[in-house]
Parts: sequence; C-alpha cells; structure tokens
Amino acid sequence: FGEFLAPGLQDDFISCFERFKAAGEVHGVEWELVRRDGVHLTASFEGVIGYDPQGNFRQTHCIMQDITARAQIEALHARAEKVLHESEARARALLDASPDAAFLMTPDGTLVALNEETARRFGTPADEMLGRNVHDFLPPDVAQHRKAQVEILLRSRKPLRFEDRR
Repeated sequence: FGEFLAPGLQDDFISCFERFKAAGEVHGVEWELVRRDGVHLTASFEGVIGYDPQGNFRQTHCIMQDITARAQIEALHARAEKVLHESEARARALLDASPDAAFLMTPDGTLVALNEETARRFGTPADEMLGRNVHDFLPPDVAQHRKAQVEILLRSRKPLRFEDRR
C-alpha cells in the first residue's frame, strides 16, 4: 500500500498503521494516493484488522473509496469561505472608516451591515437595526423616494448616492 501513497507520506502512514493495528479498526481515514499513471487522488478508508488463531496481526481488511471530487469541492468551499470572510472584513472596514452614515442593504431594503454613524443618525442601536428594513426608519415620503431610487439603481446597475440634509 505504501507504494501508492503520495511522496512524503510513508512515515506518517507507518505511524498511523501501528495505531490502526492497536485499535483493531479504522473509519474515515483519508490519504493522498498516486496512481501508476501519476494521477493524484484522495481516498477514504474503512478497515478492520484480521488476526490469526493466536490473536496476532495477520492482515487488514479495508474498503477504499475515491473521494477526490468531494475533497476538491471541500477545498473549494473552504477557499470560498475564506474569500467571503475577507470580503466581509473589507466591507466592514470601509463602512466603519466612513464619517458619513453608510450601510449595506438587500434590494428590498433589509439592512445587512451599517456603521455607527448610521445608527446614531437614526437614533437606534446598530444591533437593533440589522435585519430590519431601512425604510422603517425613514419618514414615509423619504422611504417612498428611496424605494424609487433603488429601483432605478437595480435597472441601471450604476452607483447611487443618497443624500439627506436635515
């Protein structure tokens, strides 16, 4: 089996195999393997130890499943999560750096992020504003005008700046 392990994993495998023999079984252990044609794959193993009549190690009985595609998807998912968190951190930093009221909302007006200046201007704690509709905090005439502006924004896909002078 060691011949199929990816380079550099043989020592790890020997150590793990000793633990496998001591435990008598293994479940869901993953190894990177290299096929004879050089293609790398990830395999998951389920196995039990076979003993001779005296109780000594004799052999292993393993089922190997190629989980390369799943492992690749999991790696992509992990990378996407990292990129998303980095993007959220950048957006948060931009909002917090603005001296003006600044917020992110969904097309229907639900607030998903806002800075403290926004909360101060609306007179409501930020944590109470999140998840609520921004139009709930505006006078009805301003809310109606904003809804119309957002519709224009969604159709044109061009930046839109809201300014209120009070």
